[in-house]
Amino acid sequence: MKRSVLYILVLVLFSGCSLFKKLTEEPEFVVEKQALEQAINKTVDELLSSEWLSDFMSENNERPIIMTSLITNNSNGIIDVNTIYETIDMRLVKSGQVRVVKTEEAQRVLTPYELAQGESVDYVISSVIENNPNQDSSVIFKISLWSDKTREPITKIENIVE
Repeated sequence: MKRSVLYILVLVLFSGCSLFKKLTEEPEFVVEKQALEQAINKTVDELLSSEWLSDFMSENNERPIIMTSLITNNSNGIIDVNTIYETIDMRLVKSGQVRVVKTEEAQRVLTPYELAQGESVDYVISSVIENNPNQDSSVIFKISLWSDKTREPITKIENIVE
């Protein structure tokens, strides 16, 4: 009886180690910070040149308040998500076209639609990084703009990180 218990414990131990190894495998590639920042800046610039901004400003006669939230890395690349928050927020602030509200850690768990329901913001930005299906070791940066008026993003823009 003691031997069978010992065998079971050893089997569980070794199967647990193999599961742990699979969970801790390193990603396939590293996404260069400068390339990621360039793609983010290009995407934010395209977002700011979209029709939603001029529509908002003509209707409200003021700059919209924007919050960045929900950045998801669905790629196999190593990416510093905090760098993405900082890069998006800095690009928005430097544009002078919008007002930016800093996202708190607790707010990052809410969906963009839920955040847009708050009275302190007009729009919420969410971002996704995905593998580029056409090129190994490359990712696509996608950005979506949400408002409280719809459960779907009002605009989506994407660029390849090269």
